[in-house]
Amino acid sequence: MSFSSVAKSELCRIQDEKSCCQLAELSAIMKMSGTIQINGKNGLGLRVTTENPAIARRIFSLLKNIFGVHTDIMVKRIVPLKRIISICF
Repeated sequence: MSFSSVAKSELCRIQDEKSCCQLAELSAIMKMSGTIQINGKNGLGLRVTTENPAIARRIFSLLKNIFGVHTDIMVKRIVPLKRIISICF
């Protein structure tokens, strides 16, 4: 396991009670790995792509805590031993 994977997993375990801090964390994640999708039928959406399952769980819990948003999670294997996790809402 790489140093960055260990660091990300440790950071995901930190629980912050303040909604302003949670919103700032979600904003930073969206800035780094998020994209905006414009669909004809569904309107506006956001997509976050990550290889780390801990980050995906953290994004899911932040969205649920802050906005009460239902998300769809999709896991794809692109090359052997490498997973891509996309979260769409």
